[in-house]
Amino acid sequence: TYEALVQNPAQACQRLATFMPELSDMDPTASFEVHSIDGTLNRPITDLNTKKIAALPADTVTALNEIFMHHSETFAAWGYDLLVPGENA
Repeated sequence: TYEALVQNPAQACQRLATFMPELSDMDPTASFEVHSIDGTLNRPITDLNTKKIAALPADTVTALNEIFMHHSETFAAWGYDLLVPGENA
């Protein structure tokens, strides 16, 4: 998952390399030029979930939940919950 990658990049890269040996030369500490909500900059693998989720308008969260609520088993299998509009900062 995204969370597994950003919480422990070395372990996530190792798991990917085990699955696909061609990826064994990945450097989980490397910085990359990224275009993000913070502008263009160089940074390592970084968790932006809190910042991005906090920026979602309540009506967007409500619209997403209307779709996602039909897939609650899939969300649960991946360890996710639906967001609560205005409470996910």
